[in-house]
Amino acid sequence: MTRLMGKQGIRGPPYKFLYVNNEEVLQMAMESAMKAMDFTHDILPRVQPHVYAGTKIYGNTFLSWMGTKPQLFIRDPEFMREVLNNQNGDYQKPDILSISKRLFGDGLVTTNDEKKRVHLRKVANKAFNAESLKVNGVICFGIAS
Repeated sequence: MTRLMGKQGIRGPPYKFLYVNNEEVLQMAMESAMKAMDFTHDILPRVQPHVYAGTKIYGNTFLSWMGTKPQLFIRDPEFMREVLNNQNGDYQKPDILSISKRLFGDGLVTTNDEKKRVHLRKVANKAFNAESLKVNGVICFGIAS
């Protein structure tokens, strides 16, 4: 996998047998939690320090490992758009760990069932359209920087 991605220009930390990369991620998270957080909107170094470190070393798209499973991290907006649109079904959602599925349920984010996803998407669109979000004549919306 690493060689295949490397041929496409995607680099990353080398695969390490079993869960050594996971230990490094946990260590980075613990170190980041111990430091005082800056007063900025740049929260990536705090919430996902391993992704932040990876982008500094390998660029906006890099391959990492979670145990024996490869993970492709993408921060390039055009590539993200392609993955999120996923018209051809080329990009599949990863298997959710059982604890996450129990925590979040089999909802829009976690489901792999296409019919259920379409139904939940329709429900979410009705709940979050502009008319539903109006509060006393003012439309409430969030702005991300």
